[in-house]
Amino acid sequence: LFVDMVALGVDVGQASVPSNITRSLGAPTAPSTDPAVFDLVGKVGLGDIDLSDDGTTLYVMSLNDKKLYAVDVASKTLAGNFAVPDPGCTGGAWRPFALKYYHNGLYVGGVCDAQTSQSAANLRAIVYRFNGSTFTSVMNFALNYSKGYAYSTCPSLTGWFPWTSSMPAPCFIDVTGPVIVQPAPLFTDIEVDMDGSLILGFADRMGHQAGWYNGSTTDANAKLWNVIGGDTLRAYNNYGTFVLETNATAGPNSSAGSNNNQGSGG
Repeated sequence: LFVDMVALGVDVGQASVPSNITRSLGAPTAPSTDPAVFDLVGKVGLGDIDLSDDGTTLYVMSLNDKKLYAVDVASKTLAGNFAVPDPGCTGGAWRPFALKYYHNGLYVGGVCDAQTSQSAANLRAIVYRFNGSTFTSVMNFALNYSKGYAYSTCPSLTGWFPWTSSMPAPCFIDVTGPVIVQPAPLFTDIEVDMDGSLILGFADRMGHQAGWYNGSTTDANAKLWNVIGGDTLRAYNNYGTFVLETNATAGPNSSAGSNNNQGSGG
């Protein structure tokens, strides 16, 4: 299935992204700076996509206007669009992205980015369930838990960091160049386990901003490298109420790693 969302009239924010020539991007293998789109990661373009169980409807998240779009697969036309409710983020903006269709409903996930306050206490993850007309909040939890470090050479850089529009200072200078470590949550995917529990996938936004062996936003020859620190969380389905894992336990399921201070609930 190929659908040109822009041709269908979806505002994915393409007008805010300058051309490659305007951005002076070089060869794909060469370090380059890209300050024009550094802060657009997670804010323009398309987020997650998913098909309805019967294969008739493709759901697409537009990051720019924060709307959920439904596309009729047979005709490749828009069947509707729905504004995902803003949960009322403190110190930042609402950033929906993740989708999962399951049992005649669609789960929609996103984060409060804390970009204005720059306070990790304002980072939150929210999951809605969409029944075709109404969004119902099924999860809303803080992301300031004791997430472990992403890079052992910089062990003090733990947890999630607020979204940023600036390249962070390197935490370490390797022989090949500076090392960037500053994981920021991008809620990119939801899956459903066989018991109905939700598996929540978080990517590291800074990994997309900084890239690998790339130039910084100020120095095209920096050859920096970025150590990413995403996360995967489980929410146990307790008869329709989702309970986030805590200290390596989600409902009746437990795993190694309890009390290591590197996850939700320690």
